[in-house]
Amino acid sequence: MKLRSIITTVVLITFSQVGNVSPAKAFSQADVDTLYNTNMCPFCDLSGADLSFSNFNNAELRNADLSNADLILSGLSNANLSNANLSNANLTVTGLSNANLSNANLSRAILDGADVFEANFTGANLTGATMIGITGSNFTDANLDNVTVRNATFTEDSFIGASLLDGDWSGSDLSGSDFENADLMGSTFRNVNLSGANISEEQIGSLLSFSGTLPDGTEVAAVPEPMTIFGYGLILGLFPLLKKASK
Repeated sequence: MKLRSIITTVVLITFSQVGNVSPAKAFSQADVDTLYNTNMCPFCDLSGADLSFSNFNNAELRNADLSNADLILSGLSNANLSNANLSNANLTVTGLSNANLSNANLSRAILDGADVFEANFTGANLTGATMIGITGSNFTDANLDNVTVRNATFTEDSFIGASLLDGDWSGSDLSGSDFENADLMGSTFRNVNLSGANISEEQIGSLLSFSGTLPDGTEVAAVPEPMTIFGYGLILGLFPLLKKASK
């Protein structure tokens, strides 16, 4: 009887714990229907929804929860996604040209191959996002820490005041871009084009590694990774010498 009592107690405790587990956050079907029917769903719960291969161009989605949503190959050009939550969303090959993503949360989002031409990412959080092979936008004051942005094109884009800590921008074209007051500490800029960019010698020296084209057009070979204090000093010390040699 004592053993039976113990087993009964364990079963009851187990079921009571299961009952107290919070259900996984899921989208509201009513909100999904509203989006498809009206192309307007501000403040909606679309978390985890499959919205792939859909046309949401010009949609009104400010403050919407699109975390973990699947938006592969969907159109969101000219959409208002300001303050939206797109964390962990899959935006692979998604059209985001001229979209307003100001102050949006795109942490750990996948934007590989997305068209973000002239999209506004001012103040957005892209921590841990991947953006391989995309074209540029406005990243003023954006959080771009730990991002992977290989082989992207950001010509004449704004990174003013942005945080780009510990990211990988290898193979990207950043020519003519403005990095005024941006923090690049620990990022990898291998085979990067910075010709005509507004970026200081100190910012280049703060990189984990750099190779490619300097703002004045001078080509620099890769410095072994991880870069040491000697490596920082090497780039800063050679910078003026390389300028003279190229003349």
